[in-house]
Amino acid sequence: IMKTISSDMLDDLQNLESGDSSLIRETANKYYDLEMPEKIAEILTQKLLHPDNGVRDAVANSLINNSNPNIASYVVPYVASKEISTRNLAGEILLKRGVSSIPAMLDYLDQGNNDDKKFLVDVMGLIGDLSPMQPIINLLKVSKDENVILACLEALGNIQAAEGVDEIILAYDKSELFRPTAIEALGKIGSEEAVNFMIAKYPEEDELTKFSIIESFGQIGNPQAFFMMLSEMANLKD
Repeated sequence: IMKTISSDMLDDLQNLESGDSSLIRETANKYYDLEMPEKIAEILTQKLLHPDNGVRDAVANSLINNSNPNIASYVVPYVASKEISTRNLAGEILLKRGVSSIPAMLDYLDQGNNDDKKFLVDVMGLIGDLSPMQPIINLLKVSKDENVILACLEALGNIQAAEGVDEIILAYDKSELFRPTAIEALGKIGSEEAVNFMIAKYPEEDELTKFSIIESFGQIGNPQAFFMMLSEMANLKD
């Protein structure tokens, strides 16, 4: 553990705070795969707000590839940035760092506004790991924001969260707005409960929802769904 600041690290910190874009890029590139001390990680992450595209790209590349396990904790508050480019870069870093980003995102989930919650849930869904399943289910239970609810439904489908089927079904019944996303999520999960629900709902739904259900059946590969899909195809209106 580094107890004192070395002269090299002091130089790097000065370069990062110098305002010279070329020095900042050079320092960021240095830490692409070199061990990144916490202070460097903290200051480097602040440069995601730098006006120079080259600086932001160099910073992002180092933050994506460096092995420092705490980088996601420094990055995640930037999903709340008013600067769209910074917000998107933060999302890209978290996504590319993968599963190791999830604890930091979950820690921040309660702090952000609805836009931040949606953004983080989207990223966790794209990472595709099952570990954030329960927090996403909990958010789906309590959120009143339509965009957050849609993000939760989509994410639960992407991570194939079988334990989320009951809450997805509740959202399906709550609003027509949620139905296409709920059906897609159930199709990705493909559990017996999900399939049975879609089979039961199929006869009573409108043509658009029926089409969504058939699309989901096509993904599942469940024999019962497959034969029902074959038998019903002829009944769909053009």
